[in-house]
Amino acid sequence: MKTFLSGKPKIIASLILGMALTYCGATFLLNDFPQNIIARVNQRERLLAEVERHKTVWDDRRIAHYRVAVQNRGYTSLWVTCNSAVLEVNDNSVVSAQGAGEDSEECIDVYSDLTVQGVFDLAISYIDRDDPIRVKIFEIRYDDALGFINHLGVRVQPTFFDPFLYGDDYLSVVQPVFFEIDIADLEIIE
Repeated sequence: MKTFLSGKPKIIASLILGMALTYCGATFLLNDFPQNIIARVNQRERLLAEVERHKTVWDDRRIAHYRVAVQNRGYTSLWVTCNSAVLEVNDNSVVSAQGAGEDSEECIDVYSDLTVQGVFDLAISYIDRDDPIRVKIFEIRYDDALGFINHLGVRVQPTFFDPFLYGDDYLSVVQPVFFEIDIADLEIIE
């Protein structure tokens, strides 16, 4: 004789199995755990406010002329030659660069993104890219004394869907990126 509960264990087991398979499938297709993507969505506004607050502190100091050591690991395809330098910056423009690739015009373009203002702009642009599936800001640290970003780590990776969304040329649309930028030894020049 069938009772009200006789078919329930099979239904419950099927539901649990279905949810587990959906979770595993989403993890595979999105290259990340769904709860991490949700956390990044929730974290976005907090990170943006934090970076904007530090940028305001930096701007309020009105430091226009300074010398700083930068380390770049993977920011562009030129990272092998433009990976480290001591930059002299005046009014947010690189005046001189001493170090790897210092004579290269291409490196000066890379270094212009690695000024204090440039790193703030990079952080804001990656946080503001409303793309929590692909963009992962995995670390931002600030200088205790002056408030500028002294470490920025970013990873952007294509998902399983990108070849279907953008075709064979998807890597030109969704470029995989992994970089870390460190700024140290900031010296204010009067």
